Amino acid sequence: MFGLIIGFYIPELSDIIIKKNMEGDSATKIQLKGIMIGNGIMNDDTDLKGSNDYLWSHALISDETYQGLVEHCKNYSSPKCDDYQDRVEKECGKIDFSNIYGPLCSSNSSTKTKSLGGPFINAWKDSPTTMIPIYRRLIASGLRILLYSGDVDAVVPVSGTRYSIDALNLKVIKHWSSWVDDSNEVAGYQVVYDGLAFATIRDAGHEVPKCQPCRALALLKMFIANLY
Repeated sequence: MFGLIIGFYIPELSDIIIKKNMEGDSATKIQLKGIMIGNGIMNDDTDLKGSNDYLWSHALISDETYQGLVEHCKNYSSPKCDDYQDRVEKECGKIDFSNIYGPLCSSNSSTKTKSLGGPFINAWKDSPTTMIPIYRRLIASGLRILLYSGDVDAVVPVSGTRYSIDALNLKVIKHWSSWVDDSNEVAGYQVVYDGLAFATIRDAGHEVPKCQPCRALALLKMFIANLY
């Protein structure tokens, strides 16, 4: 599954299933074998660092704005941080942050939001600040885990996910390499750790199956076939 909040709900649900499986009898156990999570939030601090680095490294913001974000946005909430976030919006211009090289999606325009009954939700609070402890439990349980990122998503960018995985301090089992789709083209890059695997999907945004359906399906097939 993919999506920002899926980064919370799928690990949390998996954690509960594993716990209940240990407590219940075999007849009621859910046979959970593995999970795939695409472009999901993992850890506030590393996600924030990854977001700032992604915007700067993809030439979407200025050096000055980047430095301001690094200096003033360490806790998400300060007047100075708000000022620099406003600068990000102005410097990036009207782009689709879920696919920075794709056409602008106007689905969230005020006119359309109003016609759909509104209001538009700007914030939600049903989330912990980090999923690292839950990932450690899932890894210890032996659950197969594949995290993947579309590489043109600036909502939950690949850099943030990589920083979050680094925070787990896992041993690398299979080093960074390319992987190919059914047409034998390079579809992205992959690395396998002791406990989870991570893959990128080239030219995919926040909703990988929507942006690159063939590559998303190829990745799913690889996961089902235990190639990760």
